This record gives sequence, structure tokens and C-alpha cells, in this order.
Amino acid sequence: MAFEAAAYSALHTRRLELLKGSETLLVVPVEIQPPSSEKKAVLTVFPTTNCNLRCSYCYASSGSLKKELSLQQYQLILHDIVDPSRFSRMQLHLHGGGEPTLNPRLFQDIVHECATRCQTMFVAPSFTLTTNGTFGPLVRQIIADYRIRCSISWDGPDEIQHRQRPFASGENSHPVVLNNLRDLVSLQLLERVRVTVTSNNIDRLPEIIRFLHREGVTSVHIEPVSILGRQEEKSEEGITVDRYAHHFQQAYILCCQLGIALKGAGMLVFKRPSGRYCGAFGWNFVVTPWGEISACTRVQQQSDRHSESFLFGPWIAGADPMTFAAAQRKYLQQRRAENLTACAGCFLRHHCAGGCPMSIPGSYDKNLERTDDLPCDLIRACCRLVLAAVRQGHLPPGWVTLKGNS
Repeated sequence: MAFEAAAYSALHTRRLELLKGSETLLVVPVEIQPPSSEKKAVLTVFPTTNCNLRCSYCYASSGSLKKELSLQQYQLILHDIVDPSRFSRMQLHLHGGGEPTLNPRLFQDIVHECATRCQTMFVAPSFTLTTNGTFGPLVRQIIADYRIRCSISWDGPDEIQHRQRPFASGENSHPVVLNNLRDLVSLQLLERVRVTVTSNNIDRLPEIIRFLHREGVTSVHIEPVSILGRQEEKSEEGITVDRYAHHFQQAYILCCQLGIALKGAGMLVFKRPSGRYCGAFGWNFVVTPWGEISACTRVQQQSDRHSESFLFGPWIAGADPMTFAAAQRKYLQQRRAENLTACAGCFLRHHCAGGCPMSIPGSYDKNLERTDDLPCDLIRACCRLVLAAVRQGHLPPGWVTLKGNS
């Protein structure tokens, strides 16, 4: 929900008033700006389940199933979504439970159709992409032509990337990914680099961050490996909460020193509290390769866990995006921090809101109120150590501390 400018200013003023006569430490953005009053639609599209990598830990086991989105189905959905009476801006995000650039022609058609439709309807488009970074010259040119901002997955130096994210053929993907990463930096289209932390690279996070800094990367996303998909088959010992939290704190301090924006579990303390974990419990609109609509990027087909909750079914021509699957959305929107018993008393309850139910390993449980102690403990531990680092004077780029008068 967008704040009116006056209300947002009043909220900030109230925050400062609360500091008077207090020793409270508050961390705020340097530039306090109200969100744009222009309404923006965000459409996430999964072009395919197919993938040219065989990542050792892939949550979706991508590549085992080869299903592509029909361009005709996509055009039908796009026609109803791009509506200037509802939105003045449109963001198209191409995502993967597969690699979205694997079919360059389909990738180009999806972007071009959106750009054309937006131009016709006087809606301003923007484009983002989550990719494994193995695309070729044609996709690279499309990215440059449409100014597509990209997030690339890359897990570390040559031997780590090769071990965790090889091509399906067994070849090393590192040279291709690094070359594309450098091209995106030069084009100023690299949004961030995503690093999945395993026992192979956790001790090398400082080396990884320094390397990315030398390459001109300004934003890094660090997350622990999920015990899902291919990772469930591993007998490898997991990373303990204390060990991960310690390394995350060190990564946070280093990123602060280098001026790199960090994203990950420990950064939830800087997130504006919403009471929801993610957009799946709000207004996510995800198009699957089957042409169906989902609220969750991890639910693409009927056989996926929680499909009865997150998968809304095929798009109906002429339907209203704001009321489509209204009953299911109402049910999902009830998963808020104040409704989760397990979150009561947690200092992060309105930032984390129980975490992601799709990331809970083990037996399937249809109850969306279920939380998992391990990720909750990990998030709390990371956030506590990040707050400790803040009190020592380590601040992420673009933030300042305000301390009340004693």
C-alpha cells in the first residue's frame, strides 16, 4: 500500500520524536523519500522449467522436466494486465525454476511483447531478470537493448562454481558466467550477485566479496543452501546456526567497509515491517510455464507442495487481475505475523512473519501456519549479530544512525 507523501513525512517525524530523551539507536535511510504515488504492476514470468546447469542443490531440480510457456498464453495474460486505468508503470520480471534465457527467441518475444503492449497503452515498462549467467551473445544484446537489470547466481571462484553449478554436460560454467557478469557491470545492468552458501564456500565469503568488489559489483545476496530438491539427497552435514551467523556478520562488516549493499537473512532488521514474509501473501502475480497463475515463485504445477494454496489455475480471458482468485488470496493474506502463534514474542515477527513455508524441509504439511525452528533460529542469530555490528559503527551504504539525547 502506497503512503501519501504527507503521511510518510509524519511517520518519519514521529520516529524522531520517539528518540528524544532516549538512548535508543535507530537506523534509517539517508534520504527519506515517500514511495512514488504512481501505481506499478509487477508481472513475474517463468518461461521454462528447463535448465542447462545441474546445480548440486537446486530446490526445483531444474532440467529434469522440459516445459515452455506458450507465447499465445502469455499474450492473453499480458493483454489484461497492462491496463492504464489501473497502472501507470509495469515491471516484467523473468525468473527461473529453470533458466529463463535458455530459449533466446522465446526470451526475446516475451520482452518485446511487453514493451510493445506498454507502448501502445502508454504504460512505462521496466525489465528485470534472474539468471544463471550462462547466456550467449543474442541474449546479451537483448538485455542491452531493453536495459534489463539482472541478478546473477555465482557461488565463488572457479573450483567452487564448477563443483556447485556445473553445466549439465559436466563442463565448468565459471568462465561463461564471469564473462557475462563483467559485461553487465560495464553496461550498468547488474542488479546483484546471488551467492548460495554451503560448506564448500562458507569460509571463503571474504574472498568472494573482495573478488566481486574488484569486479565492480555493488550488491550481493547471501543465502544458506535450502535442504530441498537435489540437496535433500545429500548426506553432507549442514551448516550450524552459530557458524552461519558468525560468517554472515563478518560478510556484513566487510560489505559495509567496501560500500557493497548486502541482502540476506541478517538484513531483515533493515526491512520495513509489513507483517508478511513475501509477496506470496500479498499480491504476487506469477505466470508459470503451464500458463497458470501462482502466488509463489516456488509453486509452478499441481505436483508442487502447497499448490492447493498458491496455484490459482489458468488465466481466464478478460478477467480482472485485482479480483482473480480472490478467495485464495484472502486465505493467503491471513498468514500475517499477528496470526502466527510461533512468532509471538519474537523481535523480528513483523519483519520475518514466520519465514517461507516452502523452505521447510521434511514431511509435507498443508498447514501454512507452520514455521521451522532452524531457519527462525538462523535469522534471529544473524540479525542479532548484525545489530551488534551496527552498534559498533558498521552501517550499510545509504543508512545513518540517529541516537536520542540522554
